[in-house]
Amino acid sequence: MNDKYDPTYTYSEETRLFTVPSGEQVEIDKHNFITTEVVLDVELMIFHNLSDFLTLLSLKATDSELLCDITYRPIRITPQECIVFEVSGDVSMILEAEKAIMKQEN
Repeated sequence: MNDKYDPTYTYSEETRLFTVPSGEQVEIDKHNFITTEVVLDVELMIFHNLSDFLTLLSLKATDSELLCDITYRPIRITPQECIVFEVSGDVSMILEAEKAIMKQEN
C-alpha cells in the first residue's frame, strides 16, 4: 500500500465505482464487494503461504492490503506462464481509510 494517498483510487458515492490499479473501474455491489481480474506469475504463488497469497491478491486487485473476505478462482493461463484469477472482496476498509485521509486533508 502506498504511504501517500493516491487520488487515482477513489470511490464515488453516485456511481458506486472503484478504480483498480489497472485503471479499470469496477462496480461496487450493495455489500461493498468488487470483482476484478488479477494476473500473477506462477513463481510468486509457489513461495507464499495462504495468508501471504491473499495479501498479494489484495495488493494486485486494489493497491491496498485492506481488501477483506477475498475469494478467487483461476480463469486462464497466459502464454507467459501467469495465472489470471477472478478476485472478489469487500472494499469497506479501503473506503473508510480513504474517507479518513480526505477528512485529514480538509
